[in-house]
Amino acid sequence: MSRFTLEREGTSVTITLAGDLFIDGVAELKELVGAAVEDGVKEVILDLGQTNDLDASALELLLAIQNSICDGMNGLKLIHVPKGLFSFLSQLRVIERLNAQVG
Repeated sequence: MSRFTLEREGTSVTITLAGDLFIDGVAELKELVGAAVEDGVKEVILDLGQTNDLDASALELLLAIQNSICDGMNGLKLIHVPKGLFSFLSQLRVIERLNAQVG
């Protein structure tokens, strides 16, 4: 069973993650995003409202998504980021780069 749900609207897709994002879920997310981009998606919105933690492989994937589909800062957006995870991303200085918004 997938931990991800997708909702597409035009050239934007919102992916909601149910749970934390570790190496075991990165490949599935990478495939989902890759298929969406091939289908014309220009913006990926990742809803992290149910996510409390992510590992280095997940962070690496998020940065790779940002680098691959971005025109400026509009390709990837993290929404509903829990305060603890937002603080962690802030310490890594990637909040602006990932367009992260605290939940």
